[in-house]
Amino acid sequence: MIATIIIILTIILVLVLALKTGILRDPNSCSNPVQRNTYSLGRTQLMLWTTIVFCSYIYLVTKTDWQDIKFTESVALLLGISAGTTVISRSIDKTSGVTQKNSSGTDGCSKGFIIDILSDREGISVHRFQQVIFTLLLVYVYLSGLIINKNFPDLDNYLLVLAGVSAGGYLGVKINEK
Repeated sequence: MIATIIIILTIILVLVLALKTGILRDPNSCSNPVQRNTYSLGRTQLMLWTTIVFCSYIYLVTKTDWQDIKFTESVALLLGISAGTTVISRSIDKTSGVTQKNSSGTDGCSKGFIIDILSDREGISVHRFQQVIFTLLLVYVYLSGLIINKNFPDLDNYLLVLAGVSAGGYLGVKINEK
């Protein structure tokens, strides 16, 4: 019961932070003080995996002896890929001189969460779409393994390579978005 409350409160906290703060947004992307900066795909993925892994641990504490919980390489790699994607994405934005114009819209102001994370300056882009759908696939496989095995899943290496290649493709094209 306490674990369920912690998980629910964590999800509510993440949603409140996402809606009320700039935690998932590209900094300094919108010059209009009335509108908000665009949502960042990299930051969103990092928050997603951080929340999933934290809530997974809380879930597992209720389903197994806490001493039997084993973090897997898969968990570390998923967090590493999402953190690396966020850091490199932000570095690309900084070295490209992104201030008032950003890769997620022509004026850098939010068009809504889904449009922001799927769009570059030209509109919805295939590399961002690919990154989102492969992330959703990994979330499904991860959560299925977690629930079935009652432990952190050990994902197939090819799925992890897919996550890395998709992130690399996203970052590679992002370099040229400016």
